[in-house]
Amino acid sequence: MEIYKFKKMSKRMFSKKAIILYLVFGAIVFFSWGSSINRFLHFEAAQIRDYMHKEFFKIDSLTFNAVHIDTMKISIDSEGMSAIEETRSNVLHTYFKTGEMNIKKHSYHEAFTEYKNYNTSSKVKLFGMNSDHYHKNKPSFRVKFKGGRFFAKKKINILSPKTRSFQMDHIYNQAYKNKFGGIGIEQTPIILCINKKSKGVYFMEDFFDKYLIEKNKKKESFIFESGFNDKFQGSDPISKLNTEDGYFNINTLPKGRKWENLSKRIIDLFHNNNPNELFSIIDAEKLNAVIGLCLFAQDHHPLLDINLHWYYNPVNNKLEPLIRESYIHKIPIDYSIDTIWGEFYKKITKDPSLKLIKKWIVYHQEHNSKTRITQSALKSALYIQEYVKTDSYKGFMSKLNTEFSYNTSKQEIILKHNISQIVSKINLIENSQLTHDSTIIITNNMKIDEDFVIDKNIALTINPGVTITLLKNANIYVYGKIISLGNFSNPIKFVGNENSNSAIYINSLTESQFNFCKFIGLSALNNNLKFPLFKDMWETSSTITLYESSNISFNNCLFANNQNGEDMINVVRCDSITFSNCNFENTLSDALDSDFSNIKIESCKFILVGNDAVDGSNSNIKINTSYFEKIADKAISVGEESHLNMLNCKIKDSELALVVKDGSLLDAENVLLENNRMDFLAFSKKEEYDSPAFKILNCTITSYLIEKNVRNLGIGDYYRTSQSIQDVLYGTQYGKASVK
Repeated sequence: MEIYKFKKMSKRMFSKKAIILYLVFGAIVFFSWGSSINRFLHFEAAQIRDYMHKEFFKIDSLTFNAVHIDTMKISIDSEGMSAIEETRSNVLHTYFKTGEMNIKKHSYHEAFTEYKNYNTSSKVKLFGMNSDHYHKNKPSFRVKFKGGRFFAKKKINILSPKTRSFQMDHIYNQAYKNKFGGIGIEQTPIILCINKKSKGVYFMEDFFDKYLIEKNKKKESFIFESGFNDKFQGSDPISKLNTEDGYFNINTLPKGRKWENLSKRIIDLFHNNNPNELFSIIDAEKLNAVIGLCLFAQDHHPLLDINLHWYYNPVNNKLEPLIRESYIHKIPIDYSIDTIWGEFYKKITKDPSLKLIKKWIVYHQEHNSKTRITQSALKSALYIQEYVKTDSYKGFMSKLNTEFSYNTSKQEIILKHNISQIVSKINLIENSQLTHDSTIIITNNMKIDEDFVIDKNIALTINPGVTITLLKNANIYVYGKIISLGNFSNPIKFVGNENSNSAIYINSLTESQFNFCKFIGLSALNNNLKFPLFKDMWETSSTITLYESSNISFNNCLFANNQNGEDMINVVRCDSITFSNCNFENTLSDALDSDFSNIKIESCKFILVGNDAVDGSNSNIKINTSYFEKIADKAISVGEESHLNMLNCKIKDSELALVVKDGSLLDAENVLLENNRMDFLAFSKKEEYDSPAFKILNCTITSYLIEKNVRNLGIGDYYRTSQSIQDVLYGTQYGKASVK
């Protein structure tokens, strides 16, 4: 009887009506929950796959691995951990249900962080848009430090290497920074421990802040992201970031109304319907380099408007893109370079999120853009080919491979394949030895009332005795070669009219010379003063700016009576710049400011300087047989990991003679110090740098202040003060506040 009932029930269960009912029910479930189930299975499969790689392939052998990896320990109270877990669960619940990425900004929670020999109070939160940032065993964190040595007030990202395609983001940023001079985002492998529980290998990644800018030897400015033509072009939920005013986000911005106004005006360029003005201030080489790296990687992801971040370079008035979140896909072996480019460009033309890149390529004409971008891709491939052989890269990989060697080895195979494809299919167009197509010779006095530009292919020669007067806010821009050879009896003069805000800007790798020249009455570059007002945003801090230049010499020159600006001369990212037998007199503020440069000063005089005579930041400076008198602030100021060597000099009647700070080394020998308010100061100003050091021999120091942690590499025993030296400087008790 029971068997009969079972057979009868079985017939009903598998009847046509039942099967139709099952299919209808299955369709309802599929359309209602199918996507959610698929997303859940995909997410869980990724976690299971990672687990298998670690457990079955023994990739995570941290206990037995001899490679040393620094550990970051973060302590979070139970309430904070519960809130973090709740946030993580909520993000994944929304993702499984709707498929939407996270665009919410999460709350920070109090924490305490230890790294190497440093520790500080901090705040921690989850961050990230994609679901891979919310895996239970490896979620992504953002940490905000509250100060202290090394940490300062930085923000950092701590994330699974998987979210940065393991070694690939690191490789691309190395290529972009070292081959094209862009801002490189660094990922450092660490072991992360939260509340004494190890979470394995993570990346400690730079955040878009002022510390990233300075670390890359760039001048203070802002980093931002912006939609193109008002709005982000992505689908939900990215489109929800848009407002009536479009979308933009400023990641870091210096203080002051000037920076607020400048950032607004630049972001406005993204939001008008005429991209020509925007494209005119984009650094073409760097944007083509980023596009070229994406072509090499066969990945458009870094170019999406939601991912592109921009740094405004205030020295050359250019926007520089940053690259991040790039993966790598295999270039089909049977593709020619035309096909590689064609398929890559086709995707750009079809994706609205790549609208800016499409317009950029069209603006420069597609065939020209193709040549420039494929050449950039080739240069990147050649650089990467050599970089992966270096000890630096091998050290990076040895740390990463303690947990992820299965993943990195797969990436390495594709990387080598793409290098081979790009190198074999693109011919490098060598930059021929730069020849100057034309020469301009100035033989008579000249009045310039509009900008005078010396292009890369032009050589300018100025004859002895010529006076060049700059009127109506006109500037001189030198991108080529300039030979200005005056003599003792017939010096060459560059004179700024008293009613003119005129400057000289030099950006050239060609050797140039200035002999017996006088630079008088010039002003800091400020194109805001030109008509029509605010058409050009370019401003610099100095009357004479040398940027990314080399082999420029000034001999027997006079720099005097500048009308405005922070510096008489600012040397930025330059090499082999020489000042010999030059006089700096009656300057409003700093006389010579060196940022990220190598300069040499021989037999020069600095007299009546309104602020610092020589100010070095992240520079190597040599000063021999020079004289300093009546310096209103610091005769020598060296900071931000600079090295200054000073021999046979004299400093007298000045506020502060020798000042060293922030991880720098001052090496002074045979320096006569006479009647200065303070002869020597050594202290730490910026927390992110180590303590400074000094080596002083045969210097007549009678007054000094040295903080406790400063290192003395020379002879002599100096008393260390426990007071904060910074608290008594910059116009408080000693020195002078900088003019901004």
